[in-house]
Amino acid sequence: MRSIICLLTSFLLCAGAGSTECAFDGVTFSDRFDGGRLSGCRQTGERAFEIGVAPEDAPINPSGWYAFAVDAQAAGRIDITLVYAHGRHRYAPKFSRNGEDWSEVGGVSVANTRNRAVFALDVPQGRSFISAQPLIAAGDYDRWLTDMLARDAGVELVEIGRSGEGRPIKALRSKKRGREAVALVGRQHPPETTGAVAFFAFVARILEDDPLAERFRKRFGVLAIPMLNPDGVFHGQWRNNSRGLDINRDWGPFTQQETRAARDAIADFAGDKPGRLALFLDFHSTWNDVLYTQPDGAEGARAWFASAWRAGIAEALGSAPRRDASHNPALPTAKSWAHETYRIPAITFEIGDETPKENIESLARAAAESMMLLLLEGPPAPEGEQ
Repeated sequence: MRSIICLLTSFLLCAGAGSTECAFDGVTFSDRFDGGRLSGCRQTGERAFEIGVAPEDAPINPSGWYAFAVDAQAAGRIDITLVYAHGRHRYAPKFSRNGEDWSEVGGVSVANTRNRAVFALDVPQGRSFISAQPLIAAGDYDRWLTDMLARDAGVELVEIGRSGEGRPIKALRSKKRGREAVALVGRQHPPETTGAVAFFAFVARILEDDPLAERFRKRFGVLAIPMLNPDGVFHGQWRNNSRGLDINRDWGPFTQQETRAARDAIADFAGDKPGRLALFLDFHSTWNDVLYTQPDGAEGARAWFASAWRAGIAEALGSAPRRDASHNPALPTAKSWAHETYRIPAITFEIGDETPKENIESLARAAAESMMLLLLEGPPAPEGEQ
């Protein structure tokens, strides 16, 4: 059950209250679409408006998500002030005329307290969109899944479970079972769309028809769960699922349907033979590109992987994400659970909020190629022994 949070400022700012629509003379704002979030609004001038940005619960991680449609009776400039409750400005606003092609809004002024952000925008007649990040909603996932299946790369589409509100949790799974496998998870946190872009490109590289990818798929199975929190994505939540929980803190308790579905799908795919699961990757977004790993020499198989993987990415691109090896096995995240359960490299692959899409795709492809080579061929020989 979602809670309702309201803050009385100069207008009523509410979170978790469901869909919102604000109609003014000539302009209407609405969040009635997949991923939309609009927590209140008021008019402050002839073409000036304040838009409320509030989370589903508080306190909460500062991932101030907003996404709303603008329906204008005539083209022209509007002035927008984002007003935050229980959080602060994080995502530079993006604008789209069609919900598909996005550009960053320039000239944004952010208050020192970061609880207000002001910008002006020329909107067309009809509908356009303003969002914290380019929208990647359920329909985008379905189109991507269809594209991946069309490659005929030996994978099938499966439903591994249902969310708290009954939405399907879908996965791509290798048809051939009973061998080593890798498991990939994405979109536990709804606003983290740059991580979704990386997930798409990473899996797409594995499913290509070149010799490296074909050799990899012949030896390794793939289980790819692109959107583990469909309810949170649908509602435009900042962090949680439909029951108000951060599911990346539920890998261990497994109180939620989403995490239980992923756990069971991984166990079913990997089997009970020790060493069958070779690698676990969890895709997210944060302020900068970073790899959260276990330290070198951690207990378990392929303890060399994280260091060699980052080096392989750097060799391909000339640079690589920062590595943070301060592993916390007591924290019930997907990464900690996978490492403690299977004794394998388990890595949170974080992409920066504002990393350009072309850079994300290049990074994800290089990371996929390095992963495939390392799992197929083992660690590179030490210098002097090559």
